[in-house]
Amino acid sequence: MPAMTFARSMAIASMTLLVACAGSARIVPNGSVKPQRATLPDRQADTVIDDLAISDAQQQVQGGRRRAMKLSMNVARATNCKRWLPIARAAGQRFGVDPWMLLAIAWVESGFSNQAVSSVGARGPMQLMPKTSVAFGCAHPQRPHCAFPAAAALYRRLLKRFGAREVYALCAYNAGGGRIASAWRGRRLPFNLWYAERVQAARARLKRTGCVPGA
Repeated sequence: MPAMTFARSMAIASMTLLVACAGSARIVPNGSVKPQRATLPDRQADTVIDDLAISDAQQQVQGGRRRAMKLSMNVARATNCKRWLPIARAAGQRFGVDPWMLLAIAWVESGFSNQAVSSVGARGPMQLMPKTSVAFGCAHPQRPHCAFPAAAALYRRLLKRFGAREVYALCAYNAGGGRIASAWRGRRLPFNLWYAERVQAARARLKRTGCVPGA
């Protein structure tokens, strides 16, 4: 084969190889070829945890109301806070979570009311959806002795799911794990960051002053 024909054949072969590899590689400015990362399919959402999720419109309405609510500790709330503190401590010790965090969730979610019912059906002091409550061993979410252990188990599971990142776990408690997972994977802040900040502020106040009216 003449030298010119051989060189031309090699050039054509090289171009063919580059075209074949185009789907799995890209050319970077320095001329080297960098492999593309394989895109893994999203993990299937946990239907039990995601039972907490509600529609965007409902979430925006409830979110606006909760943001507007002032964290106040009147006598009735302080009474329930003191009454539920041993329950929160027992649940926290059992599941390895901060009992003050559990009380803070109860404060933000229900204002320490075991009769609270949301517009989407969440019930009790920890505002658990019925399906979620039953899945975590609580058939009566209005009862603190039942609701606090279920909420502690749920919160621990969320902490594990989101790499012990408190903010993501709290936001998932509020809106459902599936809605927060995309932010977690994309390393973005959750859309309901306000909720985590509110609970963290409530916990700080509880740890500082306890269940004291007017604190």
